[in-house]
Amino acid sequence: MGLGRGPEGSVFQFDPVSPLVDSDDSTIRFWARRELLGERVGTVRDLWVSSPAQSLFRKQRPDGW
Repeated sequence: MGLGRGPEGSVFQFDPVSPLVDSDDSTIRFWARRELLGERVGTVRDLWVSSPAQSLFRKQRPDGW
């Protein structure tokens, strides 16, 4: 049994990229735009110095947990 075709000949019933690109999470948006759309969106370093990443680092213990 083959896969049915959705809009515009896609095997998906909806566009799976849009929710990722429109995500509230800046990290998800970064990777979706970079890897799925091929856009130049900055560097991975930008993610490491972002506010959410820094918040996690402040909570991290010296042993890495």
